Amino acid sequence: FVIGTSRPETKFGDKYVVMHPDDERYAKYTHGDTFECEWINGKVTATIIKDASVDPEFGTGVMTITPWHDATDFFIAERHHLEKEQVIDFNGNLLPIAEEFAGMHILEARPKIVEKLKEKGLLVKIDEDYIHSTATNSRGGGLIEPQIMKQWWVNVNSKFKIQNSKIEGIQSGEEVTLQQLLQHVVRTKQIAILPERFEKQYFNWVDNLLDWCLSRQIWYGHRVPAWYKRELGGPHQSTHFELNSFLKKIGVETIQAFYMLTREWKLPDHVQSAGSPNIQIGTSLIQELKDRNVLDENWIRENEVKQPIHKTEEVYVGVEPPEGDGWEQDPDTLDTWFSAGMFSFSPLGPVEGESEDQKNYHPTSVIETGYDILTFWVVRMILMTTSLRGEIPFKTVYLHGLVRDEQGRKMSKSLDNIIDPLDVSEKFGTDAVRLSLMVGSSPGNDSKLSEEKIGSYRNFANKLWNISRFIQLTINNEQLTLVREVSLPKAKTLSDQYILMKVNHIVDVVSGLLDSYQFSPAAEQLRDFTWNELADWYLEIAKIEGGKTETLNYVLNTLLKLWHPYMPYVTEAIWEELYGSEHLLMVEKWPAKEEVKNDIGVLDPYGSFYQLKDIITNIRSLRAEKNIEAGKEVSVVIVCAEEQAMLDENATLIRGLARVGSLTITGDESAKPEQASTAVVGSVTIHLDLAGAIDVDAEKARLQKEIDHVSPYVTQLEKKLSNSSFVDNAPEAVINIEKKKLEDATQKLTALQEQLSML
Repeated sequence: FVIGTSRPETKFGDKYVVMHPDDERYAKYTHGDTFECEWINGKVTATIIKDASVDPEFGTGVMTITPWHDATDFFIAERHHLEKEQVIDFNGNLLPIAEEFAGMHILEARPKIVEKLKEKGLLVKIDEDYIHSTATNSRGGGLIEPQIMKQWWVNVNSKFKIQNSKIEGIQSGEEVTLQQLLQHVVRTKQIAILPERFEKQYFNWVDNLLDWCLSRQIWYGHRVPAWYKRELGGPHQSTHFELNSFLKKIGVETIQAFYMLTREWKLPDHVQSAGSPNIQIGTSLIQELKDRNVLDENWIRENEVKQPIHKTEEVYVGVEPPEGDGWEQDPDTLDTWFSAGMFSFSPLGPVEGESEDQKNYHPTSVIETGYDILTFWVVRMILMTTSLRGEIPFKTVYLHGLVRDEQGRKMSKSLDNIIDPLDVSEKFGTDAVRLSLMVGSSPGNDSKLSEEKIGSYRNFANKLWNISRFIQLTINNEQLTLVREVSLPKAKTLSDQYILMKVNHIVDVVSGLLDSYQFSPAAEQLRDFTWNELADWYLEIAKIEGGKTETLNYVLNTLLKLWHPYMPYVTEAIWEELYGSEHLLMVEKWPAKEEVKNDIGVLDPYGSFYQLKDIITNIRSLRAEKNIEAGKEVSVVIVCAEEQAMLDENATLIRGLARVGSLTITGDESAKPEQASTAVVGSVTIHLDLAGAIDVDAEKARLQKEIDHVSPYVTQLEKKLSNSSFVDNAPEAVINIEKKKLEDATQKLTALQEQLSML
């Protein structure tokens, strides 16, 4: 057989030749057949293994396996109950199984092993261009060497009796496995996963669930709640405990250095014992020293470490050790997902019993997280909550995508485009970061993020502060007090009627969008209402009309509740400023849509207010077109028919918001001024009297000068886009840019010509 490898240093443990059972090239070989062949250090007996995991199209379709040092090989060995033998120790050195290479580090031994294979005629070729994946330490950058180690595990297929079950379809006392719980709650839709396409990923993991390795050899985390009590008998008991404290402090290199010292040195008895051959220390200590990298395998083998004459060991699992001396806690920590897996209930009180918070807030409605940790965090939360509490942790799992930079690239150190949430939270505020992550995102899809985007939501947070401060000052100036418990006030004006109808419409729309997990559209609707409807219009109207205390309080109270899920810190701070610290906003009742009565008698309040806004906006546009100074009052004639009563009633708003000095509202079409700039809004015609407002001759000259500048530019662009050589050879993106330039320039030219004709 010809096999390929990128790990020649592991081949000393290879005694199984694996091939696909359906590979016709090797049909003559039977599973379990053995044969002898020449190998690195002499002849070995190899066994044929047929396994479907082998890819017949890769290489020769045959491979050998090293179960101790490769995960794929390990599972093949598990399926066929094969022996596993360690080749490399925990320091990266080869063990005695490597014979002449024993004690060498793998990086040193690798080229020497290749050279020996070449000398023995066992090397077919070396592929210098071969590329393969190698696991590395993300922090230190070193290579990761797979090893088989003793660990704590959760058996996901072991049946147990579930207690106090609140899970539909599973009774208290029923025997289930953890895997069955994970399958049941999602298949029966007690837990929904959004987007639904990720259910396939969930079940692909859960249906093939492996036992969960809980223990980790790291310092930080919840320590494994396991306790050991060891008793060693025989004459070497004291030596064991003396060495136990000493060896952990000095490490293997120091021990080996002691062993090389000449006998002329007088060392303490326990140090001499540590470096002397044939000393009986006890395998429990040796195993611990191996696991902690204090001793290596070579030292143990060379010094012929013996088992103690008598050993017993007790193991106890619990948060606190049993009574009595001699109990030592396992130094390992629990998998981080074990700690995170308790998150649905651990902040609310103890696992056992029912705290008030657990009764009120568990299970939660929605958990939001990235799709990349669905099988790590979400699965573990479901596993732990269903098994420990007999209920689901949440009803819906909402998955977001990856956060990319403003160009759509994945954030990485190499691109230097990482946005640290802590840094930008400090710079722009936490709520600004939250909003920038939510607005513009959709479930399961990647989104873009930039500091510019975060900064824009910092500005919006400031806007909300200013809105609240204005309303608070307005109410205080009227010597009234803000009331936390609000009721729908009665509208006094068209603007009141409009804003009360609009805020209740927003309550309905936002609630519906949130219920369907459309978080970005809901925030966009809220932002549009807050900035464009409330701040830009109603608050400006309130400055003119006055007497809006109840309506302002009602709108702000409702608005803070709607914004709270998105901006918890800013809204909570504003709420406390307005209503005191006795009642938290986060536990207030979510607003419900109320039916707003038509208190002002206008047939169509929405339509009337929109028309009023359009009239004011058009007057402002006419002023801007004619370059009329912002503070200068103008004369306006509005010609209308059916709208006259509504406009008369709101004439004060038109004057104040459009800087109109003289306002005439009439049904007489002949009332148009001699020199006027005109706009039409539905059936309403607006005439801005230019006499006295501008220098007409100067304005004509200005407009003609602009026309003379823009017109040749339009001609130039038209000529360029009619040139077949340019159109046929330029990239599509470049052509589109030129088309957009022509469109914008043509629109500007048309507008200038229309303005000139009016004069």
